[in-house]
Amino acid sequence: LIGTAILILDAIYNFLVWRKTYISIQDGTIVWLNAQSTLIYPSHFYGKERTVSITGEAFFEVSKDKEKPFIVTAQDAKIRVLGTKFNVYSYPDTKQIKTSLIEGAVQVFYKSKQVILRPNEESIAQDGKLTVSNIKNPDMLLWRNGIYSFNNERLTEIVRKLELYYDVTINIVNPKLQDICYTCKFRQRDGIEKILYTIQKIHHFKIEINKEKNVITLK
Repeated sequence: LIGTAILILDAIYNFLVWRKTYISIQDGTIVWLNAQSTLIYPSHFYGKERTVSITGEAFFEVSKDKEKPFIVTAQDAKIRVLGTKFNVYSYPDTKQIKTSLIEGAVQVFYKSKQVILRPNEESIAQDGKLTVSNIKNPDMLLWRNGIYSFNNERLTEIVRKLELYYDVTINIVNPKLQDICYTCKFRQRDGIEKILYTIQKIHHFKIEINKEKNVITLK
């Protein structure tokens, strides 16, 4: 079973957890969910706002409604939009909320700070700080098409994402490997083993796979 959809008892909220899929909300908004991600949203929007909550990663194509702003809550951050396309990366273990804007404009609130993003900008909310820069790796959004892209990223960061994408534990026991940077793209269907063996060809290291414990060790 790839994912699970549960309707809360009062039939007001939907709670979705998926590996990777997309859904259409009642107002016409489309949301793509990446692996290990959770979206909570109302079956019908009432009041003056359309509010949803995301844990993990999601790409939003928000239906325009000037009278009812669309609000995304992610950990300690809140993103306010009217109609736009943007990505939110907010896995709890990463301790950061990254908002990447493709089209339109969004307003990001974090703690006592706020910024307005323009197309091709992204904000990072972390450790009480809210910073804005140009999107460093536009291809990172290709996950919606089943492609994972890494641009000059440390192996430690790549492994952290692969653990989320493939629901596996990966241990790097050789400290010299942690800070090696890679630029690469993989198809999701390649699978975790093929991805790691491909990376291994660039800087050789040993790979031990314990399928019973679902643990991979890099030495």
